[in-house]
Formats: sequence, C-alpha cells, structure tokens
Amino acid sequence: MNDKYLNFLETSQLASVATVTPKGQPVVVPMVFIYMDKNFFLITNKNTKKIKNIQKNNKISLAIYSEIGKDHKVVLVSGNAEILSENQNVDKIKNLFLEKYPFLPMIHSLNLNSEDIVIIKITPINIKAWG
Repeated sequence: MNDKYLNFLETSQLASVATVTPKGQPVVVPMVFIYMDKNFFLITNKNTKKIKNIQKNNKISLAIYSEIGKDHKVVLVSGNAEILSENQNVDKIKNLFLEKYPFLPMIHSLNLNSEDIVIIKITPINIKAWG
C-alpha cells in the first residue's frame, strides 16, 4: 500500500464492514477501525451479531471511502477475521483505538476494560484502492 493510501487509512474515521449471517445473508455496519502492520482491527462488544457471524464464517469485507470530491479515495478489503485473545496485544490495540478515537467511550458507552469488549483482526486477502 503506498503512502497516499496509508495516510488516508490513518485519518479515515469509519469503515463499512460486511459479515455474513449463518443463513448466507450479508450484513453491513459502520465501524471504527485501525490499520496497523498490514492488518485492520475492529473493536466491538462480544455479544454482537457480527461476532456470531464471524464465529460461523470468518470471511469479512471493509469499504473505506472519503466524500466525493477532488481528493476522493476508496479502499476495498476482503479477508479473514479473527477474534483476538487477551495474549495477542489486545491492550496495545485498545490504546491505539483510544488515541485515534478519544471520544469513543463517551458516544458508545464503551468501557474498554470490560471483558465484553473484543478486538477483531482482519488479515487482508485482497485490497483494491483508487482515487
């Protein structure tokens, strides 16, 4: 990924994240994300439908895009999702979320120290970018 897109991923706030239900229905939700070490990371409550979907089918897609204009950019990612365990740098990643999104605990009542909070690691299989 070249520097133009790295900067875009570091500053973008939301990704549209698609998982698949056990019945094969795609579901898309907006989520905050971190891009680090060639992987994407999401943070969520372990009791969400997206976690249940990932446990049944770990295929996942993200669409990250800017508003339409002269600097319009798009990054599309398809890959495999993994729910990280506590010994996989979870605290470091949670701190990175707080750095990028200091407002996160306030708007979502998200207690990052809760055992209900999980980190999803997305290992990209395919990335397409333009703009």
